[in-house]
Amino acid sequence: MELEISTGNTTRCNHVAQGMCATSKVMAALRCTLDGWKKYKSEEQKDAPAIKHPKLMEAVDAEEAAKSKIVLKLFLFDGTKRDKLQQTVRNALADLGVRRASVVLISAPLPNKEVLPEKYGELWKELEEMKKAGLTDHIGACDLSPKQLHQLQLIAEIEVHENQVNYKALEVAETQGLSEFVAGKNISITTHQDDCETLCNGQFGELAAAFVPGRWAASHLLRYSVVNNERSVITNMGYVFSLSKEPE
Repeated sequence: MELEISTGNTTRCNHVAQGMCATSKVMAALRCTLDGWKKYKSEEQKDAPAIKHPKLMEAVDAEEAAKSKIVLKLFLFDGTKRDKLQQTVRNALADLGVRRASVVLISAPLPNKEVLPEKYGELWKELEEMKKAGLTDHIGACDLSPKQLHQLQLIAEIEVHENQVNYKALEVAETQGLSEFVAGKNISITTHQDDCETLCNGQFGELAAAFVPGRWAASHLLRYSVVNNERSVITNMGYVFSLSKEPE
């Protein structure tokens, strides 16, 4: 059994504060969504395969979408189901009321900065399929070193448009190496402040089990951000959790 939980626009959630770290924000948004679902759910909703925040689901109007960058970031775990990623992206776009994202990024475990994990190429193919399906204008990666970017370029059919990195976690030499590598290439380097151990998927399952009976394991997490280009302000940010029920 699969379960999807959508938080809606957390910029309007009183439980998610600006000063929180990334993990705390995610957990607060998940708890708020489950609390709201438990309080307001109807009889028909109690066994539904999707849980959505009853008050914070907010579509982006066409005018706002036209002047915004819509970023979907997929946090992948050891148990990620590749075949579920595109549907999660489709569901997030439906929640936002838009047809396509500006960019879809993947953030996957990278145990060795020198070598790109073998399965990364398979995950990249999933992003390429999303681009071919018209779900996004561009695709990108997160926290790749220059060597890993080079390795990905060798196997990619569609080029890397963006590499989102946490500069706080990089050595000075690594920062300089990235800048030198992308010079003259069509690769943007952007930044994030996500926790390095990003988001313990075990915590998601434990919290979900307190509201929906069963043993739940997170397959992946999607975070969407709608950034107004004129004001450089995030107007809509939310999370979509994808969980699988484990055998008792």
